Amino acid sequence: MIQHRPWARPSALLLALAGCLAHASAVGSSVDAAQAELLRNAQMWASKGRMDLARQNIDKLLAIDPDAPEGLAALGDIALRENNAAQARRILERLRARHPQHSATADLATLVRVYGPDQEKLARMRLMARAGRKAEAAEVARELFPDGPPTVGGLGLEYYQIVGSNPRTGTQASAELARLYRQTGDPNYRLAQIELQMARGAPAPGIARELESLAEAPGVNLQSLRDLWHRVLERLDSPAALVPRLQAYVRRYPDDAAATERLAAARKAVARQEQLAHDPIHQARIAARKALDGAELEQAEQALQTILAQHPHDAEGLGGLGLVRLRQQRHAQAQELFEQAYRASPQKKWQDLQATARFNGLLQQADAAAQGNRLDEAADLAAQALALRPNHDDALVTLAGIKVRQDDLPRAQALYEQALQATPAHQGALRGLASVLTRTGRTGEALALLERAEREHPGQVRQFAGARADILSSQAEARLAAQQPGVALRLLESALQLTPEDPWLRHRLARVYLQLDQRREALDVMDEGIAAAPGDTDMRYARALIRSATNDDTGALADLEHISPELRSDSMRALLRSATVYSAAARALAMPSGAQADALLAQAERQAGDDADLLFAVANTWFKRGQPAQGVAVFDRLAQRVSPLPPAVRLEHAALLGRAQDDPRLGALLPGLLATPGWTPAQDARLLTLQTDHLERLTEAALAAGDAGQARRLAQSPLHEGSVPPGPQAYARARLLAAAGAYPAATDYLREALQTQGDSPDVRMALGNALARQGLGAPAREQALWLTDHLPEDDTSQQLALLRLWQRIPAMDEARALAQRLRRRAPDDTDVLLHAARLERADSRYTQAVAYFQQALSQPAAQENRAKIEQELHAIEARRQAWVEFGHERLQKSSTSGISTLRGWERPAVAWMPRGYDGHYFLHVDQIHLDAGPLPSARSDAITYGQVGAWPESTYPAAPGAPKDSGANIGFGYRGDGIEWDVGATGVGFPVTNLVGGIAQSGSRDRYSYKLELSRRPLTGSLLAYAGARDPITGQVWGGVVATGVSGRISTDLGPYSASLSGSYALLQGRNVRDNTRLQLRGAVDRDVLRTPHSTVNVGAALALWSYARDLSEFSWGHGGYYSPRRYASLSLPVEWSGRKGALTWLLRGAVSVSHSSSQASDYYPTSPALQAQAQALGRAPFYAGGQSSGFGRSLRGAVEYQATRQWALGAQLDLDRSAYYAPTTLLLYARILLDPVRAPLQDRPRPVQPYSSF
Repeated sequence: MIQHRPWARPSALLLALAGCLAHASAVGSSVDAAQAELLRNAQMWASKGRMDLARQNIDKLLAIDPDAPEGLAALGDIALRENNAAQARRILERLRARHPQHSATADLATLVRVYGPDQEKLARMRLMARAGRKAEAAEVARELFPDGPPTVGGLGLEYYQIVGSNPRTGTQASAELARLYRQTGDPNYRLAQIELQMARGAPAPGIARELESLAEAPGVNLQSLRDLWHRVLERLDSPAALVPRLQAYVRRYPDDAAATERLAAARKAVARQEQLAHDPIHQARIAARKALDGAELEQAEQALQTILAQHPHDAEGLGGLGLVRLRQQRHAQAQELFEQAYRASPQKKWQDLQATARFNGLLQQADAAAQGNRLDEAADLAAQALALRPNHDDALVTLAGIKVRQDDLPRAQALYEQALQATPAHQGALRGLASVLTRTGRTGEALALLERAEREHPGQVRQFAGARADILSSQAEARLAAQQPGVALRLLESALQLTPEDPWLRHRLARVYLQLDQRREALDVMDEGIAAAPGDTDMRYARALIRSATNDDTGALADLEHISPELRSDSMRALLRSATVYSAAARALAMPSGAQADALLAQAERQAGDDADLLFAVANTWFKRGQPAQGVAVFDRLAQRVSPLPPAVRLEHAALLGRAQDDPRLGALLPGLLATPGWTPAQDARLLTLQTDHLERLTEAALAAGDAGQARRLAQSPLHEGSVPPGPQAYARARLLAAAGAYPAATDYLREALQTQGDSPDVRMALGNALARQGLGAPAREQALWLTDHLPEDDTSQQLALLRLWQRIPAMDEARALAQRLRRRAPDDTDVLLHAARLERADSRYTQAVAYFQQALSQPAAQENRAKIEQELHAIEARRQAWVEFGHERLQKSSTSGISTLRGWERPAVAWMPRGYDGHYFLHVDQIHLDAGPLPSARSDAITYGQVGAWPESTYPAAPGAPKDSGANIGFGYRGDGIEWDVGATGVGFPVTNLVGGIAQSGSRDRYSYKLELSRRPLTGSLLAYAGARDPITGQVWGGVVATGVSGRISTDLGPYSASLSGSYALLQGRNVRDNTRLQLRGAVDRDVLRTPHSTVNVGAALALWSYARDLSEFSWGHGGYYSPRRYASLSLPVEWSGRKGALTWLLRGAVSVSHSSSQASDYYPTSPALQAQAQALGRAPFYAGGQSSGFGRSLRGAVEYQATRQWALGAQLDLDRSAYYAPTTLLLYARILLDPVRAPLQDRPRPVQPYSSF
């Protein structure tokens, strides 16, 4: 090192001589060249301490000009320096006399004063300057020289050096020294200026080069130069920069051994640096340090990994990587790395850093646990951190915040106060304590606390605004708890004005906006925060949370991606992953079905990892897309990866199986779940619901399959108890009983549930439905009215359940009114639209129903039930289907040939034309051919036919012929909702042609459906009744009977049974046939006993009662040839199996019956007394005997239909009816062609073409 020398500061003599130089320069204009040269020589000798030689030169100058002011002033200055003040005063008097206005006179006067009366002040100035009290020394200097320093002597240089040490006046002082240097060329002024520049921090290399140049200047003070040069070299640290500067210095001062040694060391260092410049490990160290200094953690880690790859135990590399992990808040890894660094190089800094990592890691874990609401764990971790640093303010504040959340406010207050003792202005502690005081009703104390802090720390008043905002925020929370969100909103808005940069205050305000359903305002308040602080990490995170809360996961994802990965907390990373998954799921849901959507959901599943909540979101999207099997498969794959699944996740898996209605797999999974202990009350309740839903489906399936016993057994299955209270248990049992059709028992359980758990909308809804299904409309209405008053208006699902209850009661006016309110409140809700569509459909407003169905289909939520909705929509569109159908029906009934036998065929052909959605017009053109066979050749066998019995045997033709006819039935009509009519003619071309037709009205009211009809229809049981016949003797025509009358039918559902009651009264008339009346009553009940995905089995019973005024069953003149006993009763037991599989539909119906009939005696010729008398005259008894009979019957009908193409359907139907005297057989083959556009869906039953005669 270069040694410091005692003459480190400029000598007084140097200052004096510099002053002389200044004076010489100043007066250069008043002296000639010779005099100026003498002045310079005097200054030179003075600089060397030879005052005698300096005086000689001044004397020579005065010899030239005895009154030269510059010479006299210089002589006075020399006298003062030789402590000859008297001589100096005499010279001053001479100057005042000779040159009173000259500057040299004023300068010498100042010197006399300073070295005389003010010499103590001068000494104090110099003492203060040497003590480093430059500011005070400058004040004294300005007092000594109020008009500036004199140009004579060295005080001017001393003045500028002292004043130049002050930053405010340093620039001016340096400028003055530069001016003096330019005027005089004296290198000592430049030397003084350089010293000032060095004191002001000028770069040492530049100063060193200046001194190297100045060393060559003549007249420079070599000792002062060496001293300053030495000090400048001390400031050079870089060996590369030091070597050339030291070389110059050693060349000037080769005797400086310390400098020579330093030069050698610097040369070695330069050589070492050149060697290291080519060392990659060294370069990696430099890069790591630079990156760490610049907070570029990724680059720092890359450089450190390069070091550790070559030197795994390098302490600096391990420690540096530990610093990276520490700044990344990966504290556990940081601790381990610092420990490794300490083992490699036992330095205390590694221990200190390890302790810091452990401390910060504990606080980080405490924050994470608190965010996860694991408050006990968080408190324990914060306490551990506090044990490491007992008075650390952040640890105290962290633990206090946790205690606040644990409602341990006294402990929180004590911790906050302790933190304030450690750091009186700690913002977190102040805000926390103010919040605690506010929460405990001591708002005044909180405000006083803040006012005191503002007084004691006025520089932090702005920061205390956050605490005031916290007080307002706490007051807002209290208002929210008191259900006063409007007041809370105003308080939070006021708080935000105090701390607009607080992201979490903005977040809280936005949450309140959302609570008030002001979504736009919530987003606006966060957008304003981003606009003010776009780079604020917490502000981005807070807005991401709000966007996520509004289901804008894409927006949340965009915010989180603005946050650098190393700055993301665990919560941020969790939100990033969830937003990524939810955003992908939302995009997949919005896509049409296809590979792209499937791939997006597969990607979302991979991103979700093993997070059950996120996987549930993916599975839920599959369900919404109408692919439940794929949704269940998400958790199937999770079960393969994670075995065993946690109980809560198994419960979610089971819930998905239930939602997919995969009851076999759910039934296998449920026993294990039911046997698992330790469920929470909420999980117990959910498990009970899941089990109940499962059993309810099984019960309904058993009942639909006709196994009522199995349904009852399932309804009595043991139910999960756990911690479920009695009320929900009773409700669950009631649901199962209702599914089994045991509505009275279900009602009892539901009333029990109401008594044990109080009013519950779900229970009252179920009770209303159970009562309605029992036909108890009034009490069911009571439940519906209660629900109307108590259900939340914004709970759409509950309101829709109420709508269904009104329909079931039935109370259609209330149902329609509720549907209108729901449409206004939730116009785009899929379920609301579907219910509205179905109500419109029920009211025959099909155009509006179609519009609602189509609007529902456009909603994303409709994808899960898309197929069902489309089926309903197609069913309505089918009402506009046009088609043509035709068939060939073969008739066969064997009996008495020519009389009661009937053979033949009908060929119906019908065109159906839609009238909008309302119904169809139809046109029937049917061809008929009937053949009764040949009449008996013997008169005795035909005695009861026509008038044969009233005429002699000789009149009976030898060839009586065979009654047969061909003709047509023509009809035109309309079938629509609630109204049907037709008009036509039957038997066109037959002996008897009849005009026929009818009009009918149908509808429903409350629980009942009805139909009323007025009609005129042909009787088709025989050729006589259907077509009329000619008497073989007279050729006269009789027969062709039609029934003109009124009929009605009413039906309803009684639990699982369908019941109906019908009746008709008709006047039966035919040509030359006696009028008759018919009264018919029929009651029937049936139910489905078996249902499979493709078919249904139905059984029933029917009781029929007939009554005719006359028995006109025979075929003689005046009779009608139709079965007409006076009394008739039958009981039949039908069984029917119908269904569809693919394009094939079928129906098979069989029945057995018992009947009893009675009739009275009747005339052969009831319309002709003359024929009756004529028959008697021939010796006959022309009467049909009355009597009673009972019998057993059986019937079978089978039909199949195949949809060959979208347009063509082919079918066949066979009817067999067998009893003692009645055995008709009918075979029908038919085809149907749907006209473009084809709208109609496939039917679940065959639809044989119906001949017009059988309307």
